[in-house]
Amino acid sequence: MKKLMTALLFASPLITMAQSGKFVIDGKIISDTLTTGKVYLNYEDNNQNLRDSSSVINNTYHFEGTMKDGGIQVNLYLKDSLMSRAFKGFAQFDVQPGHVYVTHKSNFVRTNITGSLLQQQADSLDVQRKDARVNHTGTDKDVDVHFIKNHPDSWLSYTILSTHLIRNNDLSLDEADALYAVLSPRLKNYDTVKSLKALIDGKRMAVVGKPAIDFTEKDINGKSISLSSYRGKYVLVDFWASWCHPCRAENPNVTAAYHKFKDKGLNILSVSLDGDRKRWLEAVKHDKLEWTQVSNLEAFEDEVAVKYGIHAIPANFLISPDGIIVAKDLRGEELDKELTKIFSK
Repeated sequence: MKKLMTALLFASPLITMAQSGKFVIDGKIISDTLTTGKVYLNYEDNNQNLRDSSSVINNTYHFEGTMKDGGIQVNLYLKDSLMSRAFKGFAQFDVQPGHVYVTHKSNFVRTNITGSLLQQQADSLDVQRKDARVNHTGTDKDVDVHFIKNHPDSWLSYTILSTHLIRNNDLSLDEADALYAVLSPRLKNYDTVKSLKALIDGKRMAVVGKPAIDFTEKDINGKSISLSSYRGKYVLVDFWASWCHPCRAENPNVTAAYHKFKDKGLNILSVSLDGDRKRWLEAVKHDKLEWTQVSNLEAFEDEVAVKYGIHAIPANFLISPDGIIVAKDLRGEELDKELTKIFSK
């Protein structure tokens, strides 16, 4: 009984930290000399980019915070005030709520991480991927799918699914739905995980031949604009952002199409996935975009972007007068060719 009480006593702080989302990172720099300066911590949590810093005292540093997600991938950088103004290497690893300990040299060689189950799983997964490639027993995707099915409650399973769906783009919607269904109810309670499901559903709905999903957003003057207000007209819904170089490169093509077909019935409604109003408006002015522009300044968390399954830009949808998506992702010559076919009838 005494051993049980002792175990519960030591376990309860960890349980409390996990439930509250609190994380602690304690680091130690291995060096024969005193290291001075700061260690910087960068990470993304609940689709927000966050940053923190900690002064190095007696070759140690300390971070603590509260995450909204079930896990985060952190980047640590050291800026040594005595040696150089430049950052001296970095370490990247996964952290879940709890207490993590990090030791490394000043250039982050021989970084050792303890206390992170997520990092242990990530390291093990890397080994399994390598073994599968060497032994020709499967692809990285095969290994990752197997991991998700066997670790439904791991935050790493969510990040793997998200990576294959969004970054690698090597999952069909049926595969993505099946893997999402495997995830535990606990994971599905996180807003970020719910957003992934909404994205999957959006990609399934926003396809050629289906009705375009209605939405309302405010334009640059604060006026509410609805897609349904374009009913009876052809409208190109164009997703872009000021920070997106391919989008900016494509804007002259969209402008040329607008000038060529606007008198024949073409309308354009641009949805900006910017997060900064000033930069958005500056880009609209610089690129001389003459048609209606809307945004809620929430980047890829924009409700419309999620509804339309947008995870990369530029992207667009050509919608017929009766509200049906007739084409998508038209760029350059393809855009001109499709519009010529429509308006030459």
